[in-house]
Amino acid sequence: MGLRSLAASCCLICGGALVACSLHDPPAVNRASESCADVTWSNWQHLATFRSATLYDLSAAAFNGKLVVVATKTAGRGLTRGDFGLALADSRNDISDVPQGNFLFLAPRIAFDRQGALHLFWGETAPATQIAGAVGLLPVSTIWHSVHQPSGNWSQPQQVYASKRHLYWNADYAEVVTIDGVPHAIIADFDFPFALVHITMQGTKATVERVPTYVAAYTTITETTKSPGILVGYMAADTVRPAVGNSVFARRRTVSGWSDATRIQRSTDGGATSVHIRKAGSGVVHAIWAQSHSDGLAPDGWRTAYSRDDGQTWSAPHTTARAEDGLSSFRVQSYPSSCLRVFYLAGKSMMRPLMHHWMLADSSWQSGATLPLANGLTIVTAADDSALFVVELGPGPQDPTAGVLSFVVGRQP
Repeated sequence: MGLRSLAASCCLICGGALVACSLHDPPAVNRASESCADVTWSNWQHLATFRSATLYDLSAAAFNGKLVVVATKTAGRGLTRGDFGLALADSRNDISDVPQGNFLFLAPRIAFDRQGALHLFWGETAPATQIAGAVGLLPVSTIWHSVHQPSGNWSQPQQVYASKRHLYWNADYAEVVTIDGVPHAIIADFDFPFALVHITMQGTKATVERVPTYVAAYTTITETTKSPGILVGYMAADTVRPAVGNSVFARRRTVSGWSDATRIQRSTDGGATSVHIRKAGSGVVHAIWAQSHSDGLAPDGWRTAYSRDDGQTWSAPHTTARAEDGLSSFRVQSYPSSCLRVFYLAGKSMMRPLMHHWMLADSSWQSGATLPLANGLTIVTAADDSALFVVELGPGPQDPTAGVLSFVVGRQP
């Protein structure tokens, strides 16, 4: 289903945020420089098995054909701090250890820098926090970092940010990406006054910015089409007190500082989750998110909007596809660098198909053959210049208490 031409309308100031503008035409794309098509997939390959372990909150990164996957790992029947650890799998077995210390490694996220060093970010709770209940719901109050050099070991873990309350870090609430060879993290801080927290890493040196906003979650970050600059997307309330609504917003940062928030979608248009902001070719930025079109909380489709001026104005949101039985593990991946691809698990059964859509030169979306999954518990994606990776987490075929990581490699002809 393609993005159709939209009637023009003017921008209005509403509640301190700009209301998204409808643009006349779909974004123009330089077809000669763009190439986006289906990929040829390998067979499923075994990556790693973690016996007597439960894995949570997977993250993946790729560099020069190497795939690395990390996750929070728990073992044992009782959830104590000693039961937690970091699961790390490397397709080339170059990294055999993990950062040392008494850490929970909550929702670890990874990104490579331009030199091929692997940057690991993770969350920790306050020392007095009672470890009980679902791991994914443990409150994160501090963010930690360590870097693994291509020919070395892990750096000394360091705390790079601390909140007096808690951070929206778990699951899909935050994001770590590489922009111009530098790892960036974007997080929402629930400490009043609420804020977006932007962290950049040059080696082991952290630079932190705190940007005031309303209560926010599902933060995402990309580079602007005109360097230098970044564009941040997020779901946020429309008011501070009470915190009501879940609109989709974007904010731009240039050498002049941070822009005001621009509203892409109003909360009255339905519930948004798993927000992604991504740059495509020829000066166009796209916002893509999972959407609940009914009264339920679970997403049953996904929407898109685009901007031709680095997030200052946006097209009207467009429902690109529906998944009547629901969807999960909603991922947006660029491969090649200017080609946007959407992946998700459709349905609610254990044998859910993996859906793959990619954006064509006219900004319409094409779907390819589904990839059958052995279990379909959750997926993550990663890509470099040479290949696209989709990683699946499932139980072991012989040992249901084991966590098994498998992956496929996709390459565009």
